[in-house]
Amino acid sequence: ILYEAKLHPKKKAAELDESEQDTLYKTVVEITKSAIELKGSTQEVDLFGEPGRYIRIMDKDSAKKECKRCGTRILKMNILGSSSYFCPGCQKI
Repeated sequence: ILYEAKLHPKKKAAELDESEQDTLYKTVVEITKSAIELKGSTQEVDLFGEPGRYIRIMDKDSAKKECKRCGTRILKMNILGSSSYFCPGCQKI
């Protein structure tokens, strides 16, 4: 969601301007709808053992690869004990 919204994972919500808030909201709605329609992530299964079809854009497989948007190398960072993957070229703080 943050990659699609072009927001850095360490940017605080309180620091988002109105345009960034609007973009973030629209991106959350769009990606959530898509994930529901595709029955969840490819890394998850439903109650019947069927895998989802939603493919995550940024995950552990993205680390050190080139960003499809700008070509910058994807970085991994830990935020509050959780791994985050981001493009320093597209997601500036």
